[in-house]
Amino acid sequence: MKNKLTIDLTEHNKRILEKIKTERNLPYGNTINTLIDTFGEMPEKVKKDLLSLIKIRIKSLIKEMNEAEVFRTEDLVEQTQTYIDIATFFNDGKQISIQSIKEEPTLKKYQIKDGFLICPDDWIVLNLEKAGTMMYAGVVECCNSENFGIKYFGERIPHFVFFTDIKYRAEYNNYYSDYIKMLCVQKWPNFQKVIESQVEPIFDPERLGYLINDDEWTEAPSIGIFSIYEQDDPTYVPGYEPPMGARIIRTKTK
Repeated sequence: MKNKLTIDLTEHNKRILEKIKTERNLPYGNTINTLIDTFGEMPEKVKKDLLSLIKIRIKSLIKEMNEAEVFRTEDLVEQTQTYIDIATFFNDGKQISIQSIKEEPTLKKYQIKDGFLICPDDWIVLNLEKAGTMMYAGVVECCNSENFGIKYFGERIPHFVFFTDIKYRAEYNNYYSDYIKMLCVQKWPNFQKVIESQVEPIFDPERLGYLINDDEWTEAPSIGIFSIYEQDDPTYVPGYEPPMGARIIRTKTK
């Protein structure tokens, strides 16, 4: 059923609509309906994906602005504002500030089999050569990374990301975990010290939940190897937000 609707357009928007109409060779009604169909009821998953990618681009533009000359900066500011306007639209009209984007981890995208991985750009990649042939990814994270790392290395223990065909961390056996730790040592030799400094917790048999070696255990780094969340994985609670924004997004259904 067709409905007629009279709307007031600014001169600027009228010129844009005429331009789209001319380029696509469509009547005004078809042009407006196409815009509404495309952007008006966009699935939440698609909006979330686009919002994440736009934030990555905004961060990149901010970095460029910090290093650019005056005239180039003006162009970058205009681009950044356009991306912020688009991000606000995908964020259901809620304004997104540059400051809030700056405070988020800077994310990087890696192409993997049937999709891509998004994770912080300062994570050390262990096996980039396998990215395109692997479906999943995992991360190595150390508890007490800041205190231990600064004490022994002058920096916190970094995160490490790896590409894998194993979906969940429960499926990582001891052999595979040792292999991942070996890759960490190859990429960051200080990790050998981290491995050697592991402390096994000794539980008090008389007091449930208490550690006999609590002081020693809390001072040591503890290596954890985790699988990275695949967006819309039904085993996670609805609306799950992964730590540091790290996630896998599929571009092709399995």
